[in-house]
Amino acid sequence: LGIRATLKVLQDSADDIVEYTEAMEDFDRHLASADQEAYSSMFVEFSAAKGKPEDFYDRAKKDVEIMVKQLNIMANEIM
Repeated sequence: LGIRATLKVLQDSADDIVEYTEAMEDFDRHLASADQEAYSSMFVEFSAAKGKPEDFYDRAKKDVEIMVKQLNIMANEIM
């Protein structure tokens, strides 16, 4: 199972399904954003986009930091 499918399966075990679901949706948004930023970093030097690869890495890192917080929220809901 992928991470999204796994989180969806664990959703049924949450004490507060609303809290878990909100964290899961936020996690998913930031996962997509981090993936896009990391992917875009490979091409920024050869495109019309402004910035350096490091700018994209920094934005991806911020997304990942939020993802960790959301994972902690979800973990607390299923413990």
